[in-house]
Amino acid sequence: GNNLLMRAISVVSSDCAELCIKHGICTDIQNARNETPLHLACATSMSSIIPQLVKNQKNINSACCRGFTPLHCAVRGGSRKIVALLLKNNARIESKTKEGLTALMIAAADGNVSITQELLHANAMVNNCDARKRTALHFAAEAGEYAVVNELLNHRASIHVQNDLGELALHSAALSRSYQTFKTVLRCYHSAEEINTPDIHGKTPLHVIALNGEPDLLQVLLKSDKIDLLKSYKERTVLDLACGIGEAESVKLLAHTRQDDDPQPLHIAVSQKHSLVALYLLNSASISMNFLNGPSKLRKDTTLHISARVGKSKSIFKVLISTVDRMRQNFEGNSPLHIACIYSNTELFLELQKHPGCDIYARNHRGRTLLHIAALTNNEKLTNFLLNLPTPEKLNVPDKDGNTPIHLSNSIAIVQLLLAAEGTNCMLTNNRGLTPLDCAVEAGNF
Repeated sequence: GNNLLMRAISVVSSDCAELCIKHGICTDIQNARNETPLHLACATSMSSIIPQLVKNQKNINSACCRGFTPLHCAVRGGSRKIVALLLKNNARIESKTKEGLTALMIAAADGNVSITQELLHANAMVNNCDARKRTALHFAAEAGEYAVVNELLNHRASIHVQNDLGELALHSAALSRSYQTFKTVLRCYHSAEEINTPDIHGKTPLHVIALNGEPDLLQVLLKSDKIDLLKSYKERTVLDLACGIGEAESVKLLAHTRQDDDPQPLHIAVSQKHSLVALYLLNSASISMNFLNGPSKLRKDTTLHISARVGKSKSIFKVLISTVDRMRQNFEGNSPLHIACIYSNTELFLELQKHPGCDIYARNHRGRTLLHIAALTNNEKLTNFLLNLPTPEKLNVPDKDGNTPIHLSNSIAIVQLLLAAEGTNCMLTNNRGLTPLDCAVEAGNF
């Protein structure tokens, strides 16, 4: 009988549940999750049986294994009438789940304005925090529930509370993607210090918006004269972040923040293969040579190096070829030609080598020519192209380890191409005294 009542409520069969109650089946029971019939009825908004269940329930604040009371369930069920009935019968309004959620937090997250109003009128603590130090305002703001946010603010919800990640309600509103919600919450902050508050990772609301790719919200924030546009997050400016996700509209709004000599926004756009953003930056006014040729901080790659590596957009590559230093070396001594060869971007390599100033015989810091790299990366097309250049003596040039191209090859097709070329010397030894045959045996290439 007890199981029948639980089952009837679970499948929302009011008639069956009422019949069970009428025939005296015990209503003050629990299932394996410590839920009572009242929990289940509140969750499914079965208003016809709830008054009788409330009357028969010994403990109206009984919590299930997750810490949910019938009031939590009623809020989630979405019935203001049931919530009001429970409150009238002494349901504890500040009861918390295992995660520290109050009824008000659940109503705020669900965007239920009428239940939020009911709870606030019953004197729910508007600034109570859950286990992660989030208030109802955090929940409503992140969910983009504009009407609930207004109700909470009208009942003196604090905009200064930071959650366990150091996020204000403004951070939460920035995550919401809701123009109206963000605008409403932003209006409550008056100082530059508040508006530019970083979370524990250094991320301000501006960074959140840039990373989410929300130009409408960005436009609202940029109207503030208190916003810090140069504050960085993980060594990236807000423009860098917008370039990183390829949000062209955001990049256009932030383009005026670019420092003339800083190549990082362009590097990021090209490395992430965001062609529209990269072309916009390349076509924008006041482009300096350092912006085009400036190296990255760690690898000392120029934008052309990066383009040669990722090999996405030929249109970007062609623009860069015509405007930048084509033989600039990175920290390994690799030119863009070397990079295109290393990453087997053959089409870009062949395009680049046509242009004046490209030294097809240049070596990197390891003393390796393009033929060394083509042999090492098993690139038959480039190996064949390089072998047909009018300089057969380059076949036997050793790198700093004494290896010629044939020493480095581990592909039979490449070895055959090199052996077929006039002038290949298979008897040369490297710095370890190994011939190409010795190297092949050592590598197990039988």
